[in-house]
Amino acid sequence: MLLGNDPGDRQWSVLDYGHQLHRALAEALGPAGRVSLVAPDTLRALGWLRGGRVGTAAAMYWSRGIVYPRLVRRCRADFYHILDHGNSELIRWLDPARTVVFCHDLIPLVLRGRSDSLWPRISRRAFGRALRAMTRAAAVLVNSACTRQDVITRLGYPADRLHVVPLGLDPALRPPADEQARASARAAFGLPPGPWLLHVGHAVFYKNLEGLLETLRLLARRGESAKLVRAGAFLSASHRRLIRRWGLADRVVELGPLPRERLRRLYHAADLFLYPSWYEGQGLPPLEAMACGVPVIVSDRGALPETVGDAGLVVPPAPAQLADAAQRLLHDPVRREALRARGFARAAQFRWDAAAQRTLDAYRSILTPAEGGR
Repeated sequence: MLLGNDPGDRQWSVLDYGHQLHRALAEALGPAGRVSLVAPDTLRALGWLRGGRVGTAAAMYWSRGIVYPRLVRRCRADFYHILDHGNSELIRWLDPARTVVFCHDLIPLVLRGRSDSLWPRISRRAFGRALRAMTRAAAVLVNSACTRQDVITRLGYPADRLHVVPLGLDPALRPPADEQARASARAAFGLPPGPWLLHVGHAVFYKNLEGLLETLRLLARRGESAKLVRAGAFLSASHRRLIRRWGLADRVVELGPLPRERLRRLYHAADLFLYPSWYEGQGLPPLEAMACGVPVIVSDRGALPETVGDAGLVVPPAPAQLADAAQRLLHDPVRREALRARGFARAAQFRWDAAAQRTLDAYRSILTPAEGGR
């Protein structure tokens, strides 16, 4: 049984992980196996409570601490897979020997001090309890070698019970057929001629959006005509103040959250993809960009160098160095084409059928020989 996230928590990548893994496991197991995906759906009804950080924390506590345990106590399965380490306290109502947890990252620990001031105390305490509960699991799955090492060094979890299972990509992600298709994608979003830099994701602190905006500011000062288009959570009020102060209002387009099919088309509209995060547990958006034929620039932090390999430019997350890398690529079509080819090949390695097989291997590692054959 897969124990997923409440759809109302807006953790889109985790929600997608649940749906994609559910499908891939069902295909891998065939008629002989049964896999179900279970999650509460209460947060959308509590939208009125989520007007601030404290209200959001209270709503999350209600979903994770009250509703979900009641749901789990009614569930019966041979095996349990908690899809988000934030829900690890569910182990209290499960058999730890038959439970695995997927850990996406330990960013609040790794970036302690940066994140503490942005988290209500209730969220920090809940995160700590979840991590302590996670260490009771029979096995922990992680999305990268970087996250694996974080779990070992920061939580003391046994290395032999950790399994690296990189998340897969949407198989529908493909490059545009030609330049006409790229121009059509831009027209669909009302984007004038570029070049266009793209960023996709949340607007939380570790995404380094201030650095991204300052990179755009430096490019403008150098006479470049590059513009930025963003999809995902809207920029904060402080980000918008920076845009006005730096005179970037005519260079930044915000599209907000997009459905998958629209997001695929947005990738086709981009000339470069920038991802200057302070930390990532894996980093799927750069891989999505690569799958769509967009050259990628990422920071050298967290799992991003591991994720992109030699198929993207990896630089420190300082605006000057990000601007240097973007400027070089904007004026080097040969290098851009080489990165497109390498990026497409790299992205093809991240498949959901492979993730399902690695997940099944992790399950089998904690089952007895008799159970493993069921």
